[in-house]
Amino acid sequence: MTYYESTGRWVKQQRLGFIITLLLVVVEGRNGSSPAPAPNAVQKMIFTHIGKAGGSYFVSLLGLLAARNNFTYVRGAKLGGFMPGRHELTAQLVSMKNNSVYENHANFVPDLNGPGWQWTSVMREPLDLWGSLFYYGVDVEIRKGKGMEAIEKRKADPVCGCANLEFDACINMMYMNNCTMKVPSQYHYFCAPKEPECSAALAFTRVRDYYVLVGFTDHMDLTLKALAALMPWVFAGHENVEAAANLRSTHLFNPITKTTLNGALSTRSRKQIAERASNYEEEYRFYKQVRLLFYRRLCESGVLP
Repeated sequence: MTYYESTGRWVKQQRLGFIITLLLVVVEGRNGSSPAPAPNAVQKMIFTHIGKAGGSYFVSLLGLLAARNNFTYVRGAKLGGFMPGRHELTAQLVSMKNNSVYENHANFVPDLNGPGWQWTSVMREPLDLWGSLFYYGVDVEIRKGKGMEAIEKRKADPVCGCANLEFDACINMMYMNNCTMKVPSQYHYFCAPKEPECSAALAFTRVRDYYVLVGFTDHMDLTLKALAALMPWVFAGHENVEAAANLRSTHLFNPITKTTLNGALSTRSRKQIAERASNYEEEYRFYKQVRLLFYRRLCESGVLP
């Protein structure tokens, strides 16, 4: 049996289980939308939270769904901070109760991939992600002291620091001054912490073989529909609570840097990044591969015909 045949069978089983649950609700005569009961088998979902890829919305949404669907919601950062080491992360995940959901800025753990371990994440177009991180880094209303430190660090580097510049102007300045460019990595999240052999190719095999779904910020509606079909014990009824989820975003205007977060990245800057950024090809190849897999999963889950 091929990978895609086995995945298709798994998806059909998940959808059949969801249909049976809905029929039971009707038979029992319940009114309205009811929480999806947690399965008897061990189920633990891990949300790999990539920074500035829409994860903050998921954090809020999962909190609302935990109350609705009766699962335990574990905020990993409160246990030991962001990006825990492999031993610490493994201990956190193994110690979770049945029917728990874990969220953190954390890596994948290759050892935890058997039955019941359900991994998911959300990605973003690489240059959009970089631009968002650029403005978020100096947002003092959100980051407080860390934001001020980032502003001072940019001011201290008149050649490549990009102090008080919009992202597009920053890229042009870095290019003209022959500064080092590197696209913020998303594929590293899908390797184990400090994994020596980590590569975009390895990361994609992890996404393909072990992740139930990796969605995309610009297709959040389709991402949530697919997750509801694939993991109803977590995401059933998301449409009833998502309006209440918080959308914490970087402020459009920064009163200190006087930047506005407005305006698309120019074609010139995109070409400059493609030419200069050392990891551009690897990050984009990974992004495109996961994007194609995402559409395949949408079809397998019945979200797309």
